[in-house]
Amino acid sequence: MNVLLTGAAGFLGQKLHLPFLNRGHQVLRTDIVPIDCDEPFVQADLSDPQAAKSLTQGVDAMVIAHMSPKNEQDPSRVFTTMGVGTINLFQAAADAGIRKVCLISSVDAVRGYPKDTRRMRSFPPKADELYGLGKASQEHIAEYYARLHGLEVTVLRIGYVIDATTLTNKYDVVEKSFAPNMVDRLDVGEACARCLQRKGKGYEVFYVLGIRENGRFEVEPTWEALDWHPQHLAKPTPMPQIRVKAKNPKGFAQPAT
Repeated sequence: MNVLLTGAAGFLGQKLHLPFLNRGHQVLRTDIVPIDCDEPFVQADLSDPQAAKSLTQGVDAMVIAHMSPKNEQDPSRVFTTMGVGTINLFQAAADAGIRKVCLISSVDAVRGYPKDTRRMRSFPPKADELYGLGKASQEHIAEYYARLHGLEVTVLRIGYVIDATTLTNKYDVVEKSFAPNMVDRLDVGEACARCLQRKGKGYEVFYVLGIRENGRFEVEPTWEALDWHPQHLAKPTPMPQIRVKAKNPKGFAQPAT
Protein backbone atom coordinates (compact mmCIF):
# COMPACT_ATOMS: atom_id res chain seq x y z
CA MET A 1 0.00 0.00 0.00
CA ASN A 2 1.25 3.48 -0.91
CA VAL A 3 0.56 5.84 1.99
CA LEU A 4 0.78 9.63 2.06
CA LEU A 5 1.65 10.97 5.52
CA THR A 6 1.44 14.68 6.30
CA GLY A 7 3.06 16.49 9.21
CA ALA A 8 6.24 14.43 8.85
CA ALA A 9 8.50 17.01 10.50
CA GLY A 10 6.48 17.20 13.70
CA PHE A 11 7.21 15.37 16.94
CA LEU A 12 4.51 12.80 16.19
CA GLY A 13 5.26 12.58 12.47
CA GLN A 14 8.91 11.70 13.06
CA LYS A 15 7.86 8.23 14.26
CA LEU A 16 4.35 7.85 12.86
CA HIS A 17 5.52 6.17 9.65
CA LEU A 18 7.55 3.37 11.24
CA PRO A 19 4.69 0.88 11.83
CA PHE A 20 3.80 1.25 8.13
CA LEU A 21 7.36 0.53 7.02
CA ASN A 22 7.46 -2.48 9.34
CA ARG A 23 4.47 -3.87 7.43
CA GLY A 24 6.15 -3.39 4.07
CA HIS A 25 4.10 -0.37 2.97
CA GLN A 26 5.54 2.49 0.95
CA VAL A 27 5.29 5.87 2.70
CA LEU A 28 5.54 9.30 1.09
CA ARG A 29 6.13 11.87 3.81
CA THR A 30 5.43 15.57 3.47
CA ASP A 31 5.63 18.76 5.50
CA ILE A 32 5.90 22.49 4.92
CA VAL A 33 9.45 22.42 6.33
CA PRO A 34 12.26 20.14 5.09
CA ILE A 35 13.51 17.14 7.03
CA ASP A 36 16.58 14.94 6.75
CA CYS A 37 15.38 11.39 6.13
CA ASP A 38 16.07 8.32 4.01
CA GLU A 39 12.42 7.77 3.05
CA PRO A 40 10.67 9.55 0.16
CA PHE A 41 9.82 13.11 1.20
CA VAL A 42 8.24 16.11 -0.53
CA GLN A 43 8.28 19.59 0.94
CA ALA A 44 4.87 21.13 0.27
CA ASP A 45 2.44 23.79 1.43
CA LEU A 46 -0.94 22.08 1.77
CA SER A 47 -2.79 25.39 1.59
CA ASP A 48 -1.99 25.20 -2.14
CA PRO A 49 -4.61 22.95 -3.84
CA GLN A 50 -2.19 22.04 -6.62
CA ALA A 51 0.38 20.84 -4.09
CA ALA A 52 -2.24 18.62 -2.46
CA LYS A 53 -3.31 17.29 -5.85
CA SER A 54 0.27 16.44 -6.79
CA LEU A 55 0.90 14.61 -3.53
CA THR A 56 -2.12 12.33 -3.92
CA GLN A 57 -1.12 10.92 -7.31
CA GLY A 58 -0.44 7.18 -7.07
CA VAL A 59 -1.46 7.06 -3.40
CA ASP A 60 -3.72 4.35 -1.94
CA ALA A 61 -4.37 5.87 1.48
CA MET A 62 -3.64 8.99 3.53
CA VAL A 63 -2.68 9.75 7.12
CA ILE A 64 -3.41 13.40 7.87
CA ALA A 65 -1.22 14.35 10.81
CA HIS A 66 -0.30 17.98 10.17
CA MET A 67 -1.34 20.54 12.75
CA SER A 68 -0.61 24.02 13.96
CA PRO A 69 1.42 24.53 17.16
CA LYS A 70 -0.79 24.21 20.21
CA ASN A 71 0.35 27.62 21.46
CA GLU A 72 -0.52 29.34 18.17
CA GLN A 73 -2.89 32.23 18.89
CA ASP A 74 -3.36 33.56 15.36
CA PRO A 75 -6.72 32.14 14.15
CA SER A 76 -5.84 32.67 10.50
CA ARG A 77 -2.69 30.56 10.82
CA VAL A 78 -4.50 27.83 12.75
CA PHE A 79 -7.22 27.48 10.14
CA THR A 80 -4.90 27.86 7.16
CA THR A 81 -2.91 24.90 8.46
CA MET A 82 -5.63 22.66 9.85
CA GLY A 83 -8.68 23.81 7.90
CA VAL A 84 -7.54 24.82 4.42
CA GLY A 85 -4.76 22.24 4.24
CA THR A 86 -7.11 19.46 5.30
CA ILE A 87 -9.92 20.33 2.92
CA ASN A 88 -7.43 20.54 0.04
CA LEU A 89 -6.19 17.05 0.86
CA PHE A 90 -9.66 15.55 1.12
CA GLN A 91 -10.75 17.12 -2.15
CA ALA A 92 -7.60 15.87 -3.87
CA ALA A 93 -8.20 12.41 -2.40
CA ALA A 94 -11.79 12.37 -3.64
CA ASP A 95 -10.68 13.45 -7.11
CA ALA A 96 -7.90 10.85 -7.19
CA GLY A 97 -10.14 7.99 -6.07
CA ILE A 98 -8.41 7.47 -2.72
CA ARG A 99 -10.85 5.70 -0.41
CA LYS A 100 -9.04 5.32 2.92
CA VAL A 101 -8.04 8.20 5.18
CA CYS A 102 -6.89 8.29 8.79
CA LEU A 103 -7.16 11.72 10.41
CA ILE A 104 -5.11 12.43 13.51
CA SER A 105 -7.35 14.53 15.70
CA SER A 106 -7.02 15.15 19.43
CA VAL A 107 -8.91 14.81 22.66
CA ASP A 108 -8.70 18.62 22.65
CA ALA A 109 -11.50 18.54 20.08
CA VAL A 110 -13.91 17.47 22.85
CA ARG A 111 -12.52 19.41 25.81
CA GLY A 112 -15.59 21.67 25.84
CA TYR A 113 -17.79 19.13 27.61
CA PRO A 114 -18.14 19.22 31.41
CA LYS A 115 -15.13 17.69 33.13
CA ASP A 116 -17.19 14.93 34.77
CA THR A 117 -18.61 13.77 31.42
CA ARG A 118 -17.10 10.68 29.84
CA ARG A 119 -16.17 11.45 26.25
CA MET A 120 -17.88 8.91 23.98
CA ARG A 121 -17.11 8.11 20.36
CA SER A 122 -20.43 9.58 19.34
CA PHE A 123 -19.67 13.00 20.81
CA PRO A 124 -19.37 15.67 18.12
CA PRO A 125 -16.46 18.10 18.49
CA LYS A 126 -16.81 20.73 21.18
CA ALA A 127 -13.60 22.67 21.75
CA ASP A 128 -12.69 25.12 24.48
CA GLU A 129 -9.59 26.73 22.91
CA LEU A 130 -8.18 27.58 19.49
CA TYR A 131 -6.11 24.44 18.90
CA GLY A 132 -9.06 22.21 19.71
CA LEU A 133 -11.23 24.30 17.43
CA GLY A 134 -8.77 23.69 14.60
CA LYS A 135 -8.94 19.96 15.26
CA ALA A 136 -12.73 20.16 15.39
CA SER A 137 -12.71 21.79 11.96
CA GLN A 138 -10.65 18.89 10.62
CA GLU A 139 -13.21 16.43 11.97
CA HIS A 140 -16.09 18.28 10.34
CA ILE A 141 -14.23 18.27 7.02
CA ALA A 142 -13.54 14.54 7.37
CA GLU A 143 -17.18 13.74 8.13
CA TYR A 144 -18.33 15.80 5.14
CA TYR A 145 -16.11 13.92 2.68
CA ALA A 146 -17.01 10.55 4.16
CA ARG A 147 -20.73 11.27 3.92
CA LEU A 148 -20.87 13.00 0.54
CA HIS A 149 -17.91 11.49 -1.32
CA GLY A 150 -17.91 7.95 0.05
CA LEU A 151 -14.45 8.00 1.63
CA GLU A 152 -13.66 5.57 4.45
CA VAL A 153 -12.44 7.93 7.16
CA THR A 154 -11.17 6.99 10.60
CA VAL A 155 -10.61 9.79 13.09
CA LEU A 156 -8.21 9.14 15.95
CA ARG A 157 -8.66 11.46 18.90
CA ILE A 158 -5.27 11.00 20.49
CA GLY A 159 -4.00 11.95 23.91
CA TYR A 160 -0.83 13.76 24.98
CA VAL A 161 1.97 12.41 22.80
CA ILE A 162 5.33 11.56 24.33
CA ASP A 163 8.34 9.39 23.60
CA ALA A 164 7.92 6.55 26.07
CA THR A 165 11.60 5.61 25.92
CA THR A 166 12.80 8.96 27.21
CA LEU A 167 9.52 10.38 28.59
CA THR A 168 10.15 13.53 26.55
CA ASN A 169 7.39 15.60 24.98
CA LYS A 170 7.38 17.61 21.76
CA TYR A 171 9.14 20.48 23.53
CA ASP A 172 12.04 18.15 24.41
CA VAL A 173 11.08 18.39 28.07
CA VAL A 174 11.27 15.26 30.21
CA GLU A 175 7.99 14.48 31.94
CA LYS A 176 8.40 13.84 35.67
CA SER A 177 5.49 11.41 35.91
CA PHE A 178 2.89 9.59 33.86
CA ALA A 179 -0.39 11.33 33.14
CA PRO A 180 -3.66 9.53 32.30
CA ASN A 181 -3.82 10.92 28.76
CA MET A 182 -0.25 10.14 27.66
CA VAL A 183 0.37 7.97 24.60
CA ASP A 184 3.56 7.02 22.77
CA ARG A 185 4.24 8.03 19.17
CA LEU A 186 4.73 4.46 17.99
CA ASP A 187 1.45 3.39 19.56
CA VAL A 188 -0.33 6.12 17.60
CA GLY A 189 1.39 4.93 14.42
CA GLU A 190 0.30 1.36 15.11
CA ALA A 191 -3.30 2.49 15.52
CA CYS A 192 -3.07 4.36 12.21
CA ALA A 193 -1.74 1.33 10.38
CA ARG A 194 -4.52 -0.87 11.77
CA CYS A 195 -7.13 1.68 10.73
CA LEU A 196 -6.04 1.65 7.11
CA GLN A 197 -5.75 -2.14 6.92
CA ARG A 198 -9.27 -2.88 8.14
CA LYS A 199 -12.50 -2.52 6.22
CA GLY A 200 -13.92 0.85 7.16
CA LYS A 201 -17.51 1.83 7.88
CA GLY A 202 -17.70 5.24 6.31
CA TYR A 203 -16.89 7.57 9.20
CA GLU A 204 -15.62 6.34 12.55
CA VAL A 205 -14.07 7.93 15.62
CA PHE A 206 -11.73 6.22 18.08
CA TYR A 207 -9.87 7.44 21.16
CA VAL A 208 -6.18 6.53 21.35
CA LEU A 209 -4.62 6.89 24.79
CA GLY A 210 -2.05 5.08 26.91
CA ILE A 211 -2.60 2.42 29.54
CA ARG A 212 -3.08 4.99 32.30
CA GLU A 213 -6.33 6.22 30.75
CA ASN A 214 -8.59 6.60 33.75
CA GLY A 215 -12.12 6.31 32.41
CA ARG A 216 -12.66 9.76 30.97
CA PHE A 217 -12.67 8.49 27.37
CA GLU A 218 -14.46 5.62 25.64
CA VAL A 219 -11.37 3.61 24.67
CA GLU A 220 -12.89 0.11 24.72
CA PRO A 221 -14.08 0.21 21.06
CA THR A 222 -10.51 1.07 20.05
CA TRP A 223 -9.20 -2.06 21.72
CA GLU A 224 -11.90 -4.22 20.15
CA ALA A 225 -12.33 -2.83 16.63
CA LEU A 226 -8.64 -2.19 15.97
CA ASP A 227 -7.31 -5.02 18.15
CA TRP A 228 -5.01 -2.34 19.54
CA HIS A 229 -3.51 -1.81 22.97
CA PRO A 230 -0.72 0.59 23.95
CA GLN A 231 2.64 -1.15 24.09
CA HIS A 232 5.22 1.53 24.81
CA LEU A 233 4.49 2.77 28.32
CA ALA A 234 5.50 0.85 31.42
CA LYS A 235 2.59 -0.85 33.15
CA PRO A 236 1.54 1.46 35.98
CA THR A 237 0.17 0.76 39.41
CA PRO A 238 -3.64 0.80 39.54
CA MET A 239 -5.19 4.24 39.57
CA PRO A 240 -8.57 5.09 41.09
CA GLN A 241 -11.35 5.36 38.54
CA ILE A 242 -12.93 8.78 38.17
CA ARG A 243 -16.71 8.83 38.28
CA VAL A 244 -17.95 10.24 35.01
CA LYS A 245 -21.32 10.65 33.37
CA ALA A 246 -21.82 9.02 29.96
CA LYS A 247 -24.03 11.55 28.27
CA ASN A 248 -24.65 11.28 24.56
CA PRO A 249 -25.37 14.70 23.05
CA LYS A 250 -26.81 15.00 19.62
CA GLY A 251 -24.43 15.98 16.84
CA PHE A 252 -23.50 15.40 13.24
CA ALA A 253 -23.14 11.91 11.74
CA GLN A 254 -23.01 9.49 14.64
CA PRO A 255 -19.94 7.25 14.12
CA ALA A 256 -20.60 3.62 13.22
CA THR A 257 -20.31 1.07 15.99
